[in-house]
Formats: sequence, structure tokens, C-alpha cells
Amino acid sequence: MKDVIMAQKQNNTQTLLLYAVIFMLSFFLWKNWSTQHPPAAAKTQTPIQAANQPTHLIHTSPHRQIHLRSDVLDLTIDRQGGAIVKAELLKYNTTLKGHQPIQILSTQPNRYFVAESGLADQKPLIFSTALTPSNAQQPHATQQLTLTARTAQGVQITKTYTLYPHRYDVLLQHMIHNHSNQPWQGQFFLRLTQKKPETESLGFGQLRTYQGLAYYTEKKPYSKLPFDDLNDSHLVRTVTGGWIASQQHYFITAWIPPKHQTQQLNAERSIHDPNYYQISTTSTLKTVQPDQSYQLSHQLYIGPEHAHTLGQLAPGLELTIDYGWLWFISDGLYWLLSHIHAFVGNWGISIILLTLFIKLLFYRLSESSFKSMAKMKKLQPKIEALKSKHGDDREAMGHAMMALYKKEQVNPVGGCLPMLIQIPFFIALYWVLMESVELRHAPFFGWIQDLSTKDPYYILPIIMGITMFIQQRLGPQNADPVQARMMLALPVIFTAMFLSFPAGLVLYWLTNNLLSIAQQWYCTRKYQ
Repeated sequence: MKDVIMAQKQNNTQTLLLYAVIFMLSFFLWKNWSTQHPPAAAKTQTPIQAANQPTHLIHTSPHRQIHLRSDVLDLTIDRQGGAIVKAELLKYNTTLKGHQPIQILSTQPNRYFVAESGLADQKPLIFSTALTPSNAQQPHATQQLTLTARTAQGVQITKTYTLYPHRYDVLLQHMIHNHSNQPWQGQFFLRLTQKKPETESLGFGQLRTYQGLAYYTEKKPYSKLPFDDLNDSHLVRTVTGGWIASQQHYFITAWIPPKHQTQQLNAERSIHDPNYYQISTTSTLKTVQPDQSYQLSHQLYIGPEHAHTLGQLAPGLELTIDYGWLWFISDGLYWLLSHIHAFVGNWGISIILLTLFIKLLFYRLSESSFKSMAKMKKLQPKIEALKSKHGDDREAMGHAMMALYKKEQVNPVGGCLPMLIQIPFFIALYWVLMESVELRHAPFFGWIQDLSTKDPYYILPIIMGITMFIQQRLGPQNADPVQARMMLALPVIFTAMFLSFPAGLVLYWLTNNLLSIAQQWYCTRKYQ
């Protein structure tokens, strides 16, 4: 009986390919489900009201606003409280063909998202400044905006924003000058308040990238905090340094407090509107004696998710570029892809060259597989003769086929290895294309003007399906008519899956198929 089972390995090559397809389908379905139903984060048993819960949402007006602009950032700051109520990334447009910069922060009701800072348990102060919008715009030089306010007790509070050319990090300095005759005590807070974004509909097979809150702790340098996890209770942590952030696709907004200072981290649902959420840090109590001053510096990052830049700003912040459980492959693919791009200047060509490199890396293994397939194809007449001889006697057929395989030194399952090897690289490259902002709106040529989105005319997926069919015709044919029909359906299934995949990913698979066809044709002529 053992020999009978082993004899069926001839058909198991195709069966394993079917399993590979089922695995890929299951993976994409599971990832879509898990992104929409993430595991709940640990929460406090008894909800604690945060000390810096805002008394209201910000409703700014033009007369209170002042602009601060660099060559990459355009910030709008509200003089009441000194919050950043609007932020545009000047090097990134909203759409491929449009010229409107993407807006990260906004007070628009449908996409409210602001970055606040100040003193906890205090109403927002009205700040004054000598800088006007007309002389604030010096995009190619380091510039500062200083806001000053004075409390009724005689304490002067200064907020200074510093923008640097070519950089997305903003330096914020708080200065307390105690001109009263009593010691001043207070806590500084940093806060992100955001309306939950609407969920976009995706095509089949497209994975939803994470959009939500995130934070750092010493034990876990990157923790996701989906908005829905805050519907019933608060999250409270005590951390040293670290960061808090809100992630959008390709972009991130993060407050970074001083590295070595203890902070209380709070995340909660707004008490004013259930659609609004916030994450904040609050410093320990600070004391400033009369006629003394105290300064505290923070950083705010509003920009694209560049791993190198984020890693330099704060530990663990680069982990927000989430390549999933195959990150070790994705990191290597991204590193290689970016270095190739530095030479050729086109991400599409870079993907083709990356595919060629991977193909060369596994050339010997692929050659062994194609050699096995060529031998199997050569044995087809002998296998058909054995079937005619033994008929329905499966045991006799099994013994005869095993003897034939042993005599001809053929491994009947060797032909499936190239497909199985591709799957981890396929999934890893998918995440590179989905998470790497460099590929956003990156053109290839002709009609492919954005490798991070689907082919608008579905030309690449259709050609890819044709190449899969050609690959099948070059390989040994399945004697089982049921499995043969299922194998014929594979190109159709893959084509349907790839219709909504990023064009860059389809380009990778298509290039790999073309290289495989060339290698398979060569090996067939060499070994058959």
C-alpha cells in the first residue's frame, strides 16, 4: 500500500500547486479579516480620566491662524493654544494627476486630525507673535515661529516651532518664565486628536494597510492601537521617552517627547464625540521657582514613512513600516530594490532586475526542478503503457511506477519547488510595494504610471495569465482528467486574483514567469 501511495506522487506535483493557490487565497482572506478585526490591546481594568482630555474640539478661524512653511511642509498654527491645525506635504500630491498637496492634519469635520501641545489642566491660552504670514514663508531656510502668552499669575509661556529645510521633523520648545512671586507647578502634554477615518473598499486580494494609533514602551517598541480598541476603556501606560503616533497609508504623524523623561501615556475615546479618538503623553510635575525659567523640547514628525529617518528620530519608530511576518525577506528586498533604483532610476526596471537577481539566486534549484519535469514528460508514454497494462489494479500500478521512477532516477514532486519557493518572496514583495512610500505614484512606462496600484487596463494580469498557461504546456501533463481540468483553471484563477494587485507585483510575477519559461524551455531541450 505504501508503494501505491508513493506512486501517486506523479499527480501530487499538480496537487501541491493547487495547495499553493489555496494557501495564497487563504492568506489574503485572513489578512483582510485580521486587519479589520485586530486583537484587542491590553486595557486598564478601571477607566481613568486623563488629565489632559480637551475641553472641546478645535474650531479655528482665519484671523487666529498663522502659517509656517518650508520646502516640504506647510503648517497652519492656531494662536489659541498653539496647536497645529493643518499640515500639507508639499512634495506629495493627493492624486497621481492632481497638483493638490496631500493634507495630513485638518480641522475639516469629515477628516479632523490635529496635533496639540501645552500645559495640562489649563484652558488654551491666546498666544501672540511678531511673525506674520507674509514674512513667515521662507521655504529654503531654517525658520522659527515664537508664540508668547502670559497667565493671570504672571507666568510667561513661550512656544517656539522650528522648521528645517528638506526635513519633516519639527522642533517644539516650551519655555516657562516665572515672573510671579510664587513657585509655578505644571505638566506638559503632547496630544493627537483624530476622527476615525472611513474604511475604504478594496478589490479582492488587496490587503488593507494599518491605519490607526501606535505607541512605544520599553518592553515593546512598537504597539498598534486600533481605534475600536478604545471604544470601552482607556489605555494607560507609564513610559520613558518613546513616542506616540497615528499611522496613515505611507504617512505618519508622531509626537516624540524627551528621551530620558518619564511620561504617562493615555489613549481614549473623546468625551465629546464617539467618532473622535486621542493619544497623548503627559510629563511629570515640573516646578519653577520665582524669577527662574524652565525649558522642555519635543519633536513632531509629519511626513512619509522613511525607515532611516524614523529610526534616527526615536527607537522603534521605524517599525511602523510594517512588512508583516516575512519582514526579514521584505527588508532585504527593499534594500536591494532601492539600491538598484539608485542606478537605473525607474522602479519598474528595478523590479525586473530584482526578479532576475532572485531567479539567478535560485537558478540551480530551479534547474533541478525543471530537469525533473523534463524527465517526467519524457516518461509519459511509459506511464501510459503501465496504465494500459495494469488497468484498475492500483497496487500493481504503484509497484510498477515506483520501479520506473527508481530506474530513471526521477523525483515526481520536484517540479513544484519553483512555485513554492516564489510564495514567500511574492508575499514579502507585496508588503514592500504596499508599505514603501517611494513606490507611491512611481511610474514604469506607457500606461503604468503608478506601480503601487492596479493596472488600469488589466494588460499585465492578462499577459501574466497567458504565461502561466504556456508554462503548463511546457511541463508534463497530468494523467488524472479531474486534476488536469483543475490545473487548466489555475491561469484563470491567478489572472482574476491579480486584476486588483499592484502593477509592480504583477510585473514581478510576469517577469518571473517569462524567465521561468526560458529556463524551462532550455532545460527541456537539454534533458529530454
